[in-house]
Amino acid sequence: MGNERMATAALLALHEMSLRVPDDVSLVGYDDQPDLADNLHPRLTTVVLPHYEMGRAAGRIITSPEDPDLSGPLMVDCPLVERDSVGPPREN
Repeated sequence: MGNERMATAALLALHEMSLRVPDDVSLVGYDDQPDLADNLHPRLTTVVLPHYEMGRAAGRIITSPEDPDLSGPLMVDCPLVERDSVGPPREN
């Protein structure tokens, strides 16, 4: 799922369909937006997008296009924040 706002809409839609998170569907968002992901019910598992580090990496690529260390993909750590919206697969 996209950012927490989209995940919130998905959570509401799933509720309207009588599906339970995480019992029936697991849900993960992106951004770890303050006062949102941790305050939903269930609390939303999310992937942190480190905006500062992402911008810094983009700046390095733009300002040093000949740098051989920047010729391939540049990875930025995006930590997973595990909360309550992901569960194990159901047994059929």
